This record gives sequence, C-alpha cells and structure tokens, in this order.
Amino acid sequence: MSRVGWTITLCSFASFFDGYDIQSLGLALPSMAQYFGIAPHALGIAVSLSLVGTALGAMLLGPLGDRYSPKVILAVCLVLVGITSAGAASAATPLALAIWRFFCGLGMGAIVPVAITLVAGVAPAAARTALITVMVACQPVGSLCAGFLSPVIEPGFGWQGIFIFGAAATLSAGILVAATMPKPAVAPAVARGISVRSLFGPALLTVTLLLWAIFCLNLFVTASLISWLPTLLVESGWPRPDAQRATGLLAFGAIIGSLIFSWLIDRGLLAQTLVPCFVGTAVLFIFFAVDPSSREVWLMLITLVGAGCIGGQMALGSFSAGLYPPQIRNTGVGWSSGVGRLGSIIGPLIMAILLARDVAPPLILALLVVPMLLCGVGVLLLTKSMGRPSCGA
Repeated sequence: MSRVGWTITLCSFASFFDGYDIQSLGLALPSMAQYFGIAPHALGIAVSLSLVGTALGAMLLGPLGDRYSPKVILAVCLVLVGITSAGAASAATPLALAIWRFFCGLGMGAIVPVAITLVAGVAPAAARTALITVMVACQPVGSLCAGFLSPVIEPGFGWQGIFIFGAAATLSAGILVAATMPKPAVAPAVARGISVRSLFGPALLTVTLLLWAIFCLNLFVTASLISWLPTLLVESGWPRPDAQRATGLLAFGAIIGSLIFSWLIDRGLLAQTLVPCFVGTAVLFIFFAVDPSSREVWLMLITLVGAGCIGGQMALGSFSAGLYPPQIRNTGVGWSSGVGRLGSIIGPLIMAILLARDVAPPLILALLVVPMLLCGVGVLLLTKSMGRPSCGA
C-alpha cells in the first residue's frame, strides 16, 4: 500500500476505535446505574468529566502535532485511551469512573483532530474534504459497531466488558500507529513559533470565531444524543438491547450523511448543503414532541437526525482543515474541536437536569431545535465571511 493510503488507513483505524470509546459510556450507563444502585442521571458527573477531558485534550494535546510529530501524538493518545478505558472497567465507585473517563477524554479529544491534519497533509486538494470525511466517518462506524456489539458483550461480561473490548482494540491501534505509520512529509519544526494567537489574525479571526460557535452549538446536540439517548429510550419503555441498537442508528445516519455532504462541499456547495441540513434536522426534532406511537417512526427519525446533526458536523469539520495553513492546522482544528466541546459539556448536563425533573423524553429531544437552527445561521455567516456565496476546501 502507498504511503498516502497507509496513513489514511491507520488514521481511519484510530477514528473507528475513538468512536467506539466515545459511545461506550452512554451504552453502559443504564447498567452502571443499576450496578451502583443510583438513578441514571446521577452518573451525569462521569459524562460531564469525560467531555471536559475531551475538550481539554483537543485544545492541549491536539496542537502538539504542530510542534512535534503528529504520528507520535496520535499513538500516545490511542494508548492513553486504551489504558484509561481498562481503568474505567475496574471502577468501584461513580467517582472513580468519572476520574478514569476524564483522562480517557483527554486522549479521545485529540485523536480525530490530529488524524484530520495527518490526512490533510497527504491528501490531494481536490479530494481533501471527501478523504478526510471518509476517515472521520470511521468514528461513527465505531459508534455503530458499539451499539450492536454491546448487547452481545454485556450479557456475558457485564458493562465492564464494553470498556475492556474497547481498551484492547485501542491499545492495539496505538501500537500499530507507532510501529508502522510513515513520518509526515512536513517536519513539525516549522511550526514551533506558532501559538493560538495565530488563529486570530486579520485573515482568520471571523472564520475562527464562527467555526467555534457552530461547533459549540452542534456538539451541544451531538453529545446530548450520544450520552443520553439510550437512557431516554429506556425511560420511554424500550427494552435495553433495543435502545442500544437504536442508538447505533445515529452513527449509521452520520456515516451516510457525512459522505454525501462532503462530496457536495468539495464541489463548492458549502452553504447550499449545510444550511438545509441543519435547518432540516431542527424540524426533525419537532416530530419527537409529537411522540409517535410507532417505534419504526422513532427509528427513522433517529437515523435522519444522525445524518443531519452528526453527519453535517463531520463534513464541516473536514472542510475546516483546509481553512488553516499547514503550519497551524493542528492548532486550528484542535481548538475548534476543543472550544466546540464546551457545548458537549453543557448539553449532557442540561439533559441530566431535565431527566431528574421528569421531563418527558420527547419534549427533551424537541428542545434541541434551537441550537440546530442557530447552526444553520452560523453556516450562512461563515460563507459570507469567506467572501463568496459557497466555498470549497
């Protein structure tokens, strides 16, 4: 396999196992609540600390790829996630679980941003967004597999088995990256004088702030769904295995949506693609408030929401790599992801509060209309700030 192909393949493996590890907490959460003898919303601290770690990892570890070898940073983050996932499986208290997930989040937060910059560095410009999105799409594939594997793993190995499987796979991926990934073509030494201030220069200030706002709003919704959808479905009367499999449909929709949207964005149709995507997803959330009796309707809505919300975010994240010069690409992508994850911290916290107050799950989901509409407005402003009605990478 060529150097380019192997780099993309290894980054795709990293993205896949990152997706599994991200989804694992939400899938295990109902069983963990029973194990610890507490209500599910009482584990909100573990969800929140995991997301705080993810935000810090994106902002602090991701930019290290601009100063040192991104290959090494990617391998270190994968190993960190593997070790801490094993630690989470051994947690004897909710507090211990939360601490392990915080450190796991540090690694998870940097994996995809660093992988994006590695692929952006070797991909041809004409297909950069699409190739990055294919790699990033492996993250929801991992989440999808987690959704279908957990009902198989859990009966024999308990909720701990969900984490142990992910730990073994992620550690293996880290070793493979360290041992076989080609060195980046551009030496990181050229970026050692770069700092976060570079993102606020005259040419990048508006783009950076708008990206941060869109990412924050979208990840508010995405993290809320990933963290609490299995619990919301169980609270609505779904059997736990069915709720876990249904959550996997978010990832299935994200995969299909991201590939379609990135293909269109590579053809200069950023606003024409993502504005209808985000506004349409907002409309879908309204249908949850209707509380359809048909489970099949809910499954269709979950799949379409995954396509619009998560798939649209993935395509935009892939496109954003081309907005920053190579010397600060890790910093730009990492900080966009990290600051955006402030939304991913706040969203699940609000969901936990609403659950604690016995708000009906359909109404909780319908409240996500507002941030999705604002994402559509943000994309319009972003394309305007770039000086033309639609933009390619």
